[in-house]
Formats: sequence, C-alpha cells, structure tokens
Amino acid sequence: ELRTTRGEVRAFIEATISSKLREAAPRPEDPRTVPFGELSGDERLEVERAVRLLADKLRGGARVRLRRRRRGVLAGRQTMRHALRTFGVPLVLLKKSRARERPRLWLLCDVSDSVRAAATFLLAFVAAAADLFAEVRAFVFVADAVEITHQLQRMSFAGVVSQIAAGAVVPLHETSHYGRVFAGFEARHGRSLGRRDVLVVL
Repeated sequence: ELRTTRGEVRAFIEATISSKLREAAPRPEDPRTVPFGELSGDERLEVERAVRLLADKLRGGARVRLRRRRRGVLAGRQTMRHALRTFGVPLVLLKKSRARERPRLWLLCDVSDSVRAAATFLLAFVAAAADLFAEVRAFVFVADAVEITHQLQRMSFAGVVSQIAAGAVVPLHETSHYGRVFAGFEARHGRSLGRRDVLVVL
C-alpha cells in the first residue's frame, strides 16, 4: 500500500510540474521570444514605438522629480529652531533643496553582425532619452571603438544607423574584440571618467 501511495503521489507531482512548465513555456507566437534579427518590418516598427514610449515615460518621471527638487523638502530642524522666535509656532516653513547633478553617460555599443539589430534599438532608446543626462558620449565598436557623438547630434538617428550598417563608421567584417576595445577606451578616456559618469556597454 505504501508503494502504491508513493507511486500515486509521484505521478501526481510529475503531472502537476509538467502542467506548470507547459503554462510557463513561451508560446511560439509570443513576439518577446523572437530574436531582434528575425523581426518582421511591422514588428520592428512596433519595437521602435515601444522604445520611444519608454523614453517618453522616463522623461516625464524626470520632469516630475525635477519639479519636486525645485520646491524642496521640509527642513524640520531649521523650521523648529526658527519657530522659537514665535514661541514654538512654526509660522514659516523652511525648506531645503535637494539639488542633484545629472549624470554623464558614456556608451560603448557593439555593432557586429550578431548583435547589430539589438544594438540599433538600444541606441535608439539612448538617443530618445538623451536629455535625461547632462551629456551623452556614444561609441560604437567591432574590433576598435569609434565615437559617434557628433553624428548623433548633427544627423538623424536613421542616418547614423544607415552609416553604421554600410560600414562607413567601423569595419563590420572584423570580429568583436572586447579586450582591445576596453583597453583602448581606458587609455584614451579613463582619466575623463568621474563620480558623475556612468559607463554602459551595450
């Protein structure tokens, strides 16, 4: 009876786990399971719209936080000390501002064949959200890094992407060489990085 019960319990658990795994498995038609490089034209436009929407939401949140910082927060200790002049009644509410410097963003983006489609969307997001940062400096690389900050400022984003895809910015036939890229970037720009700087590798 014990062996029978154990068998029934084991069968029940295995069936339950199998059912849960089937429910959790991504469906083939789920666009989130499609690699960036295999997106259709319509799906690519949908991702671009989602990227712009996310950037707009982040910018909206940043504007709200900036307004709050400008208004300042209640300085309780200073307010109570000032209230001693009026017998402890806080007639004047003193506030302290929480000024915060925006960070500088340094972007290193791999644009080799295997990841170029994903890199394009990530660059589009950074370009759309550039005003969240005090400054954005962007570099693309395969075997060596090349700065594209000025191109992003002067040209449309689509134009910059076209130049990258045509191999006019960095040679695309080479193999990604992260060691060389990081060593070269550190040698040229390492001293420029400070506490406000954020380095992101895409």
